[in-house]
Amino acid sequence: MNINMYEEINRLSHHTDAYKLSKLIIRRGQEFIMGIVFNRQFDPKTDLYFIEFLIGMNPIRTQKTLISLTPGENNPISNWGIRVVETINTETKLGITPAADCIVGLYSTYVTVITNAGKQRSQRNQTTDFYVLFNPWAQKDQVYLGNEEERQEYVLNDVGMIFNGYYNNIGSRPWNYGQFQSGILEACIFILDFGKMPLQYRDDAVKVVRKASAMINSQDDDGVLVGSWSGDFMFGTAPTAWTGSVEILHQYYSEGGVPVKFGQCWVYAGVFNTFLRCLGLPARVITNYCSAHDNNGNLQTNIVLNEDGSLDREVSDTIWNFHCWNEVFLKRHDMHEKYSGWQVVDSTPQEISEGYYRCGPAAAEAIHNDHLGYAFDAQFVFSEVNSDVVYYKRDKYKNLNVIYVDKTYVGKLVLTKMIGSNDYNDVTNSYKYTKSHLENV
Repeated sequence: MNINMYEEINRLSHHTDAYKLSKLIIRRGQEFIMGIVFNRQFDPKTDLYFIEFLIGMNPIRTQKTLISLTPGENNPISNWGIRVVETINTETKLGITPAADCIVGLYSTYVTVITNAGKQRSQRNQTTDFYVLFNPWAQKDQVYLGNEEERQEYVLNDVGMIFNGYYNNIGSRPWNYGQFQSGILEACIFILDFGKMPLQYRDDAVKVVRKASAMINSQDDDGVLVGSWSGDFMFGTAPTAWTGSVEILHQYYSEGGVPVKFGQCWVYAGVFNTFLRCLGLPARVITNYCSAHDNNGNLQTNIVLNEDGSLDREVSDTIWNFHCWNEVFLKRHDMHEKYSGWQVVDSTPQEISEGYYRCGPAAAEAIHNDHLGYAFDAQFVFSEVNSDVVYYKRDKYKNLNVIYVDKTYVGKLVLTKMIGSNDYNDVTNSYKYTKSHLENV
C-alpha cells in the first residue's frame, strides 16, 4: 500500500507552490487530493479503510489533534470532509477538506485497511507529512480576505518597504520577508513550540498572533530578538545592518531558541510580518510617526521640565520620531463583528500585557472610535496615535504646573506600503479622526 500526496497539483491550487520545501503544504478549509494505491483492487463490499491525520506527541480526538476519516461517514468532532474522487485500477483518489478552523501545523498521515485477511496499517513515512496553514482564500476561515490584490500583497508578497525617518522627511528601508525560503516555515512552527503554545489553541488566529507577539521579542521568554537602543552592538548585529528576516529566523531556529542580537522596532515588525505571512495570515507593517509611549496608562503623554527648563527623563513619557508595528487581518469572534478586520499587533517590548511583553491584537476600528475597553491593549495603542502631550514645569517648590497641551503632535502620520508599489499608503484615518476628515464631516 502506497500513499500519494500529489504535492505539485495541491500546492498550486492552495497557493503554496512558492515554499522552498519538499513536503505538501495546504491551507485549511480547502480540499486537497491524496491517493491510496492498494496491493490489489479495492472491493467496497468486503474491504474497509480509514485515514488518520495526527499532529503533536499525544494525539487525541476530542482535542482535534487526531483526525480519523472514512469515506461516506461524517466526522462531527473534527469537521474534516472526505469524498472519493475516482478509482483507477488499484488507486483510490480522495478529496480531503480540512476543517476551516482546524489546528495549524505539521500533520502525519496513516491509512488502515481492514479486509477478510486482517488489518494492516501503513508505516510511518515522513514523505506523507504535510503542513496546514491559515487560508485567506476560504470564506469560512477566520482570516478570509476577499480581495485578490490584497491577498497577493499581504500574504504572497515576500518583499516590502518599511518606512522610517520623520513625518516631514519620510525615509524607507527595503525588507526581505522571505516567508517562502527554505527553513522559514519550520522556524515559525518552532517559535510556537519553543513558546510551549498548546496545540489545541493553534486553531485560533487571535491566540496564535498574541503568542507570537510575545515570542518575537526575547524580553521574558527567550524569544527571537534581543532589543537594544543603547548604540552599543559589539556582541551582535546592529539593527540597521539587517535587510530581512531570513537570516534572523535561520539563526534562531538552528541554535535551538538562542535569542538573536539585536533588534529595534522595524526589525521586530519585519520578522513578525514574515511569521504572519508564512503561516497564511494577511499582514502588513505599519509606521506611526510621533509615536507616544504611555508608561502609566493615563492616555496622555506627560513631558516634565525641571525648573531650569531641562527635560526630566525619569518621569517623562517617551515620544519616538517613528515606531513600527504590524496589522493582521482576521475575524474577532470574541467581540462584535464590526471590530473584525485589521488588528494591531506589536512585538517590540514596551509594556507587559497579561504577564508578557506583547501587544494586541487590538482592533483598529476600536482604536479609531475610542472604544478602548476591548481586548487586547487597545488603550495602549490609542495612546500611541492619539494621546495629548501635556507639558509640565516643576517650580522651585517641586510642584508641577501645566504649561502647554498639544493635541495634534502624537500620531502625525500613519503609513504602510501601498499595494503593488513601493510608495506609501496613508492610513492615518483608519486610526483617528484627522483634521482633514473633520473638515469634511
